Amino acid sequence: MLFALIYSALVAMAAAAPAPSWATRGDKQHTFVRKRMTFDAAQAHCAALGGALASIHSTEENTFFASLLPQSNIKVWIGLRRTAPDTYAFSDGTAVDLDVGAMLGQRMRSGQQCLALDARRAVWVGLRCSRRRSFVCSRVLSSSTSGSDTSVSSTTISEPPTTETTTTTSSTTTTTTTT
Repeated sequence: MLFALIYSALVAMAAAAPAPSWATRGDKQHTFVRKRMTFDAAQAHCAALGGALASIHSTEENTFFASLLPQSNIKVWIGLRRTAPDTYAFSDGTAVDLDVGAMLGQRMRSGQQCLALDARRAVWVGLRCSRRRSFVCSRVLSSSTSGSDTSVSSTTISEPPTTETTTTTSSTTTTTTTT
């Protein structure tokens, strides 16, 4: 019942909010959502966008996700939850094929059931699911998400994003690219 209410509220908010910008990698699109929500509310928000909290299946993919995020001491929800001691499940139903213990930047404590990606260190950390965090949503590309949805901005990213700044004065133009 509570999940249904949260889901309905998030669907309404998503309809009123500007369309997110999605980065494409392989057969999936990913977006960083800055708004801070609990793990369950973040999952419901991602579902309203046609996806789920991000699942990470390789160290390369982990580095990619960390590169999408602001380089600060930010910890964002990924779709991984502890279901029993030493047992984990991704919210999108995909297999947990990385060694969670090796990816953890610290040992999980009692009450920490949900995992977040520490963007600065590119490691996973356990947190209480009731904490409010920003998060990453992912969705599988399909005919309904590629081409026909004009409200979604899609960018292919295979390397960390770069920032380009152009400064123009009366006689010169300077362009600086930062990676």
